[in-house]
Amino acid sequence: GGPAGARADRDLDAVLALFDAAARYEDRLPGAPPARFLDHLESQDVPSDTLAARTPSEDAVALLTAQGAVGLEWDVVVVPGLQEGAWPDTRLRGTLLGAPDLADLLAGRAGHLPAPEAAVAARRQVLDDERRLLHVAVSRARRRLVVTAVADDDEQPSAFLDLVVPPPPGEGERLPSRVPRPLTLAALVAELRSVLLTPEGRVDATGARVDAARRAEAADLLARLAAAGVPGAAPESWHGLLPVSDDAPLVGPGQPVRVSPSSVEAFHRCGLRWVLESRGGGSGSSVKQGVGVLVHRVAEELPDGTEEAMLARLEQLWPELGVPPTWVGARELRRARRMVARLAAYVADARAAGRSVVGVEVEVEAALGRALVRGRLDRVERDADGGVRVVDLKTGSSQPAAAEVPEHPQLGLYQAVVEAGALDAATGGAAAGGDEGEERPRSAGAALVQLGGGAKRYREQAQQPLAAAPDPAWARRLVEETAEAMASSAFTAVQNATCTTCPVRACCPLRPEGRAVGEGAP
Repeated sequence: GGPAGARADRDLDAVLALFDAAARYEDRLPGAPPARFLDHLESQDVPSDTLAARTPSEDAVALLTAQGAVGLEWDVVVVPGLQEGAWPDTRLRGTLLGAPDLADLLAGRAGHLPAPEAAVAARRQVLDDERRLLHVAVSRARRRLVVTAVADDDEQPSAFLDLVVPPPPGEGERLPSRVPRPLTLAALVAELRSVLLTPEGRVDATGARVDAARRAEAADLLARLAAAGVPGAAPESWHGLLPVSDDAPLVGPGQPVRVSPSSVEAFHRCGLRWVLESRGGGSGSSVKQGVGVLVHRVAEELPDGTEEAMLARLEQLWPELGVPPTWVGARELRRARRMVARLAAYVADARAAGRSVVGVEVEVEAALGRALVRGRLDRVERDADGGVRVVDLKTGSSQPAAAEVPEHPQLGLYQAVVEAGALDAATGGAAAGGDEGEERPRSAGAALVQLGGGAKRYREQAQQPLAAAPDPAWARRLVEETAEAMASSAFTAVQNATCTTCPVRACCPLRPEGRAVGEGAP
């Protein structure tokens, strides 16, 4: 008790408040270092938590939710952020244990409407609740009510804005007001940088025209702020202005370049995406990728199996994927069954065509110039004439165009490694201890077997044997040139059909979100 006890209580409260702030920060940025957490605390304009006394005062500004303002009044009330998607927020509410659903069930309100109509009725109820909350918020003012909304490329004002402040009759749309700069160091630095980077004679972000005197003043203020240690003021920290840190090639001269069958196709689609994904920029695994792995496993374990046997094996392996028994899991299981049925149909057609299975998931290694090709081949077949045919099973929905197949990079690599003897051991050719003078197995072509998509049957995209091509050496030359390009220090971004789903598009100069600060359109 006494003054010492009060100080001890405040110290304990401070420690607990620090723990709470650290927990919230860790939720937002998992794994961030402690120094960054301290910078976050010091840069706050309004502390997210405080130990200051909370005694009610008429001279203080109250920050409340609409629910917390019920029954209270003030002379001036500000309702900020009346944005579409935020207010009204028409997302259906729920709880972890489904208490509202249980209450509806006990009250006899559940199950009397079909699912689509029930969803519409639930959203209508949420919209009514949002409208009532707005009425509570705007009716707290005695003398003056201020409602704000922002209109820009990313956000639009809510439709509720017209309920509170109808536009003047006959004047069309409401004229927006320019928002003044916030009184914070970060906002000041942003404005000064905008002035400094805007060419003379043009209008900056504040709407004012930039001249030489204004730019000189901005540079002087930024230098003073940088000397005081204000974050973002020093040009050394500005994105896009530093020189390239390292222009050395990715692989040193004379060293082999590791090339996988899939990387050749990926590199030719977009070199920049390939290098970023190969260095950890790719997206994580998904349920669809897991389904593809299971289908490949069925193909490996039952290379000559029937449809019944393959489907039975799929059912045995399915629990390993860990997909919950929801409608999403049921949909993915149906998709996996369709792909396995297409796989079985292809196996039956290959058997009827006289092709036998030489191996599945065959490990291959071959040196083609600087390229050291390593990887696994889904399926290797031998035709009736003794030729070797490599088959790649595709479980995704994207497929190359028919015009790309004759010189498809991945199929060309398969044929090149066959011609180089990488499959001699698997096929029993000359280099695998066969009879002296026995010819090396020739390539009988390669094929992509598309098991995914919405078609009823599989789609086979076959590439003719290299010997039948106008230039039989094109595939080997393509692999060697790709390896040289992979080892370089510069990689080109290529616009293609997969740009919208690219996981590294935020680093691509062809995309608006990937352009450097101050850089114009390409």
